[in-house]
Amino acid sequence: MANKIVKRRDGGKAARESFAKFGKERHSDAQVLESATGIRWDDVDLDFLREATIHQLVHKGLDPDDAARLHAAAELAKRMFPPTVTGRTTVGDPYELADEFRKLIGWQQKEVFMVAALDIRHQVLDKQILSVGSATEVTFDGPGLYKFVLLSGATRFAVAHNHPSGSLEPSSSDLELTEALAKGGACLGVALLDHIIIHRERHLSLRSSHEYLFEKLE
Repeated sequence: MANKIVKRRDGGKAARESFAKFGKERHSDAQVLESATGIRWDDVDLDFLREATIHQLVHKGLDPDDAARLHAAAELAKRMFPPTVTGRTTVGDPYELADEFRKLIGWQQKEVFMVAALDIRHQVLDKQILSVGSATEVTFDGPGLYKFVLLSGATRFAVAHNHPSGSLEPSSSDLELTEALAKGGACLGVALLDHIIIHRERHLSLRSSHEYLFEKLE
């Protein structure tokens, strides 16, 4: 049977009504897709859909407008629920390090504070979100951060938080926290590589912009 793609005339209204009435558990991937987009795609391959380009979707039979809509929906889903696999990615500069954090917190609407543990070769051993705050601030457990880093077997660590407002300007609290984390890490034998502030595709490396916070400890 062909993998048939149909654009529903009602824009998926009937599918959404069924979804609302019976819940997600009773709906297949194809039915959930129809509810969200109005596109019925029998035997939809979610792995393909997750990474497909607009051109590939058009090649499957979608018109360009629907292909763009579906591609945007897939991108939104990836940003809402990014992969949490802890890899051994090697980060060589602030841009690569920011990319590691951006996958998890770049598009969050509340401030989120997280840490990455790295080895002496700057390979990422593990990452963890430490705290989720409000739209304007976040607090976290300092001892818990160092415990995570040390138990990961790391010799380096980096921290990051996002600014949902869009401004990358560090607050005085951001600078004080960075200095305190660097000093605490030095006492424990683990070096703070950077503190990165993120908003979507943009970021600010405090090591690059406020190097003095790190120099006195090196």
